[in-house]
Amino acid sequence: HYQIIEQNENNIYVSFYKNKSLILDIELKNYGENFINLVTALVSFFFENNLSLKKLENKLKKYKPASQRFEELIIKDISFEVNAGEVICLIGANGSGKSTLLSSLVNMNFQNFVCSKNSVWVNGKSISLMNRNEIAKNISYMIQNESCVWNFSVYDFICLGNYFSKNISENKIDEILSTLNIFELKNKNVNQLSGGEFQKVRIARTIFQNTPVLLFDEPISNLDINYQYSLLKSIRKIVKEKKSCAIISIHDINLASIFAYKFLLLKKIDE
Repeated sequence: HYQIIEQNENNIYVSFYKNKSLILDIELKNYGENFINLVTALVSFFFENNLSLKKLENKLKKYKPASQRFEELIIKDISFEVNAGEVICLIGANGSGKSTLLSSLVNMNFQNFVCSKNSVWVNGKSISLMNRNEIAKNISYMIQNESCVWNFSVYDFICLGNYFSKNISENKIDEILSTLNIFELKNKNVNQLSGGEFQKVRIARTIFQNTPVLLFDEPISNLDINYQYSLLKSIRKIVKEKKSCAIISIHDINLASIFAYKFLLLKKIDE
């Protein structure tokens, strides 16, 4: 319905398909890349719901930069790259920003934080230029805590990992379940699984998404020690075979030292 024709540090020029246009006079340099995503989402919402574009402009002018809304700085001055076939482990104390960093890598700011300045590139393309489907095809992300309120079978739950695909391969799902040693869970209801079993199923869904980048936020936290080892071994094998890469948040330094190609050590800013 619309597209951004031009943008600079002072304004955005938006053109609509019904010969409507709008210039948003905003100091964009104060907000960072994610503010552009906010603008496009709000423009779409106001336009699709026939709301006043003038009200939109006034609303955005009242939007305060992240630096004015959040006093606590969680992460700063981080720059790294991950190559195909590599596994990177995030190491750090609780509250050091591991989950925040992983969330920012997929522009998933559902937590109470804002990335004032960030730039994430996958295969030469900035994720700020990707829509949600494009991001989902490039990055799969297993969050730390999750629950399921629907009566899905394990098979259906894993299918959600590749919802944008027209062709769901049951054989591929069977292969992943076998690799993770949870094939017997395939037809069970996810709400009947133990915490550890559900953790394994979420890992399977993340892998089934079949992306070049895999993000895991503490994937072994609810698992017994034997399975922790075999799981990390399986992830490293998958990454190597598919020439993808994985970033894993983990607390066990001993296991990380066995399976990681690189470490990213985080500490609290006030330490």
